[in-house]
Amino acid sequence: MGRRDRTLLSEVERRRVLIPLKSGAALRGVLWASGDGLLVLKAAEYLEENHDPVPVDGEAIVETANVEFVQVLPVDNRPLSSSLPPLPPPPAAGIRAW
Repeated sequence: MGRRDRTLLSEVERRRVLIPLKSGAALRGVLWASGDGLLVLKAAEYLEENHDPVPVDGEAIVETANVEFVQVLPVDNRPLSSSLPPLPPPPAAGIRAW
């Protein structure tokens, strides 16, 4: 992930995310910080197929080289931080969203 990716990730910091890992497992939590090839999650859970979610004690720090992608999860259509603007409403029926 390069400089542009860091800018994009900073826009979703303090939001709940799902991060599938190249190992096949995933992490879900609040993206707290990103930079220098690392992602920091708070209130994280470790997810594996056919297993219950396992809470992560403390913060989870993930190398971006191990990340497939970052999915931002909706939370009542509002960000967790008041510093971010609210999400736009879904498009009206018959209108395409790009």
